[in-house]
Amino acid sequence: MESDIKLLIESRREKQKYFSEKFLMRLLTQVSSVLRYIHSKSVLHRDISPDNIMIKSFKEGDEDSLMVVLSDFDTVREHEGTLMNKTNLVGKRFYAAPEMAGSTYGTPIDIWSLGVVMIELMTFSPMFHFRPFTEVILDEISQEQVLGTLAAEMRVCLNYNTLTCLETIQ
Repeated sequence: MESDIKLLIESRREKQKYFSEKFLMRLLTQVSSVLRYIHSKSVLHRDISPDNIMIKSFKEGDEDSLMVVLSDFDTVREHEGTLMNKTNLVGKRFYAAPEMAGSTYGTPIDIWSLGVVMIELMTFSPMFHFRPFTEVILDEISQEQVLGTLAAEMRVCLNYNTLTCLETIQ
């Protein structure tokens, strides 16, 4: 069985079949071991999420058969000591630790993300629900909290490219 935890969550959610404590502990132990290892090598994953935890093997009803691997090391960065200067915002916002929006962060960001994944495994619901950024901005514009010309420019930018728009405003 080669799949990811995200697909397993979706499948179980449809059936309302919750994961056993044994399954959750086995998954937590295996991913924590990987994080402990990469953190000991001064590496941050920065994108722990259900679709980056791959199921190498699992036989339904036999939690002991669960073997997972952590994937998607595209966003990893080496860090010195305990903190890393922010280079750019990476990872999936539902799982990213709040300090990733700040100037420095360290290994706790991966632990935070794993905790958020574990909550989703237990509840079948993401810990945080966000509206798309463009939707939030358009609501602000429609409520006329942004003035005249800027509002028109924002609409054009949002339809074109959110990142380009933000760079223009700064």
